[in-house]
Amino acid sequence: MHKLAAIIIGSLLFLAAPFCKAQNYPADPQALTFIKNMYNLEQYEDYSFLRSHCTKKMLKKLVDNFEYDVDGVNYATWLFRSGAQDGKFINGENIQSESKVLTIVAKDDHWYAYTALDMGWKFTNWVYLIKSGNTFLIDDVITIENELDDDNY
Repeated sequence: MHKLAAIIIGSLLFLAAPFCKAQNYPADPQALTFIKNMYNLEQYEDYSFLRSHCTKKMLKKLVDNFEYDVDGVNYATWLFRSGAQDGKFINGENIQSESKVLTIVAKDDHWYAYTALDMGWKFTNWVYLIKSGNTFLIDDVITIENELDDDNY
């Protein structure tokens, strides 16, 4: 009976293997540098950078998410950040105001998760990168976790 159960379980695992994805994928070192520079050097705030490093789809997302009535084309650059307006304060004391990438992990063939601080607020975004010559194009960015959303703050 144990042998039959082992065969059935083994067969199910073998059949399910193609549908299971590994947690982490090998990271392209150039992609890691691109993401780190994009965030740490605040390149996401530079409209020239965005126009040359975002796909049309991503630029449309940035325009569509710009919530203010302002003339001209404007981008919701905060999609690359936590959305914090101020540094992290607890009980009136600024406990941290640093902004920097903490970790970057390859999550799929093109998706990378970067966890960063934004004026002290911790968040995790996933960014979809497409290799284009010696650089990358950003095709999407989504927020996965955001300390600002916690009820504790």
